[in-house]
Amino acid sequence: MKQFRLAFHLLFLPLSAAIILSLAGCSLLGSDSGGGGGSGGSGGSVATQNLRELPEVEAQLPASLSAAGSGGSASASVIAMAQGDVTTVSASALPDVKAQGWYDMKDAAGLDFLSEAFLDELREIANEQELDFGVVYDLGVRDFMEADFDLGNLKLAGSDNDLTVYWYAEPTYLETGTSFTFWARIRIVRNGDDWTVTANFEQGGAESGKIYANFATATGESLFLSRFSGSDPESGPYSYEDITQSIPNDDGSLTILSGYSDGSGGWGETRIGWGDDTMGGVIGVGNWGSDSYASQEYYNGDGSLLQQSWGTTAISAGGISWVEGWGFNIISSFEIAPAEVWLFDVWESGTLTQYVSSDNVLDTGTDTQLTSQAYTPYFKAGSSWAEGDAVYNWSESSTYIIVDAPPSTSVWRTKYEIGYQIPARKTIFGGSYYFEDRYPLKHLLPLTGVYDGKSVIREEGTTWNDTWTDADGKEQSWSWTSYSYYIDVDDDGAVDTDDVFMDGVWLSENYVWDFANQREIVVKAPFLTTTGGKLPAYLAFSSQNQTLVDAIETKILSIYDNDLPSLSVSAHEDKLEDLSSLSEFDDVEF
Repeated sequence: MKQFRLAFHLLFLPLSAAIILSLAGCSLLGSDSGGGGGSGGSGGSVATQNLRELPEVEAQLPASLSAAGSGGSASASVIAMAQGDVTTVSASALPDVKAQGWYDMKDAAGLDFLSEAFLDELREIANEQELDFGVVYDLGVRDFMEADFDLGNLKLAGSDNDLTVYWYAEPTYLETGTSFTFWARIRIVRNGDDWTVTANFEQGGAESGKIYANFATATGESLFLSRFSGSDPESGPYSYEDITQSIPNDDGSLTILSGYSDGSGGWGETRIGWGDDTMGGVIGVGNWGSDSYASQEYYNGDGSLLQQSWGTTAISAGGISWVEGWGFNIISSFEIAPAEVWLFDVWESGTLTQYVSSDNVLDTGTDTQLTSQAYTPYFKAGSSWAEGDAVYNWSESSTYIIVDAPPSTSVWRTKYEIGYQIPARKTIFGGSYYFEDRYPLKHLLPLTGVYDGKSVIREEGTTWNDTWTDADGKEQSWSWTSYSYYIDVDDDGAVDTDDVFMDGVWLSENYVWDFANQREIVVKAPFLTTTGGKLPAYLAFSSQNQTLVDAIETKILSIYDNDLPSLSVSAHEDKLEDLSSLSEFDDVEF
């Protein structure tokens, strides 16, 4: 959960370039040998060996976070074939989805990316030559984070097992010509197999700021702080700060705390993550201007996403108000939104009369007759959309027989099931939100109820393609294929009028950023979108999975209520030191 777009920004990139590279999925890890200066000697040999032996600084993760991440390749069940092709879908054939929160938890449980990059570089330098205490080494231009930078000068101070690296550079980002000053102080303490790394960074220039990072392998705890400010030619002055804290618990579980603020109240976020060997999740709340939001992600012991929710403080009626233009409000027939509604089209001597019924029986003496032709039912109790209001989705259609009906009479019956319903507000971290829920279809199969034993089939629809040239002159392409999911009621493996369309189930591209490997992962998988945890009668979220979700949410809310320390950088003000004023940098500065 560290704000690595900010840490990357520190490393010689204007924000726009950092965002572009992050979205492009550029790999930022690794460095090659190059540059280097200064004479070797025996005085620093133990310290040099310690730098060479410095392990990858990682925390011990619970099993639910130790599971391998998804490789990003789509399973055979979602490989595009041809329009109209039909494929049988099963839970075992659908890919596991790792949520962004899962990757954020793994990333936050250790040292931040920026400090790791410098430790990688120190290992490389130590492997190239012996380093003496007190000697200033001119590093020259090196391939650092897959870009060529003049990494300036460094020196070692302290003792073999408690050494401090002072590092100064005045790099220029070649693509933009942006130059600035940069100070780094990295203290490495070794006690047998235990290591503690404490890093401070300071940047001066058009954007200035400071970073602090600390991680101890003995405890597994880590703390990351940053604060930056600058001025954008278009938007003017800006500032931002963030904090991430990793806390291993006595029972083997892991707690992650994160807070971000842009300094002006325009954007802020608080996130809490927790996980043990069997489950885990992340809950966050934030604001973007006057809009507030909340998010929830829950995963099982394999790290597989079980449920994902997005909440807003205001009802978003834009996605449902369209129905008022050509649907019909059933409020006159029902006090609350029913689970299902039947619409009867009665044709008598060429004249259409429509009725809406609360069950599957037409009784024209008591059922509500519609005064104008309508198609989609909805329930709206007041003048504005409110909690409990709902829109209905088509479920099935069939002919209907009225005993003793007049001649030339035919009836067509259509069943509608409740679709999107405005949920009750839910309180998260002191705020109240309307949540929309997403469930991977993988965790809702096999089918249940009247369709128990039936198969789900997927029909391929239209494919859209687009190509364009980006700002760097590179050709880019995009492709998307639509899919529809049905219950194969007649077991013939084909989509026909007997089958039930699974409304609310859509194929989605799940995008996440894998910080450890600096790559974007895209997994295509079908999700059901709903509200209030309501599922169609033919799908079921197992009691075992629901128990996990409830337990994770309870745990995270308890952390917020009882154990939450200050998530303000100001609470750790003393750690963001002014490196540029320290005399220890006098002989490494240019």
